[in-house]
Amino acid sequence: MSEEFDRRNLMNTGVVAGGLLLLGGLESARAAEGDAPLAGEWFNSGKLDQPCAIFQHGRILLLVNEKGDIGSGRLSAANEFTILKGWSEGLVGRIIERGKVIAWKGGGFWRRA
Repeated sequence: MSEEFDRRNLMNTGVVAGGLLLLGGLESARAAEGDAPLAGEWFNSGKLDQPCAIFQHGRILLLVNEKGDIGSGRLSAANEFTILKGWSEGLVGRIIERGKVIAWKGGGFWRRA
């Protein structure tokens, strides 16, 4: 009886460990794609008359600022991205306030409506 109980415990432990590994893999994949989806309409300084937009495919971004200038970027960390080409090369955006605001290093921000 004791041997059967030990086998059952070992099997349950293996199932739980496998499940945790699977969940960890899913979280890694989700983090690689960016937890906060950036795609959609944004507003420069929160002003409704200054719309901006972000189009996202995985970690790759296409950004359109309030003047209509286009830039391409890439998620560089879980809550951060960098503009690689376009209107402000090297500019870093940090996603804050639970994905509702992008704070630009050097000043300024975009906000969702």
